[in-house]
Amino acid sequence: LFFELFEQLRKVGAKIILVITGHYGPCQVKCLKDVAEDFNRCYQDVRVIVQPEYEGVEINGETPADHAGKWETSMFWHMYPELTRMDQFRTGKVTVHTYPNPPHNYYHESPTWEWKENLRETASPELGEKAVNAIVDHLVSIIKRELNKTLKDRSTQHS
Repeated sequence: LFFELFEQLRKVGAKIILVITGHYGPCQVKCLKDVAEDFNRCYQDVRVIVQPEYEGVEINGETPADHAGKWETSMFWHMYPELTRMDQFRTGKVTVHTYPNPPHNYYHESPTWEWKENLRETASPELGEKAVNAIVDHLVSIIKRELNKTLKDRSTQHS
């Protein structure tokens, strides 16, 4: 599916394809990175880059990655303040929706999660803005680096 998508983007002239996996599951990230690696081997005229948004990013020595913790909450709060209802957040055990008998239950998630970190104290829209800006800056630097390589490769081919 993704290989086909990359081929379609190549047909319309894409030279760099950046895929943000959007989740931290190692199974999903590895799958997409493997497809990108295969595609890059087959097509030298296009570069596919796959990564979770946090990869290669640090803020005060910390990687801005968690699951509904201070980082994700802060980023969501920054981008969608009208949808963030921190007044409803509680620490302690909560029951979350799980799928009965999921196929290939890779993570073996329990329906009971325990929130230990008080996100009303650790998360903020300001932290979210800092994280979003750092992530965007990092991704832009990757794209610029790859564009420069592409331009350099073209100029050496025409020399």
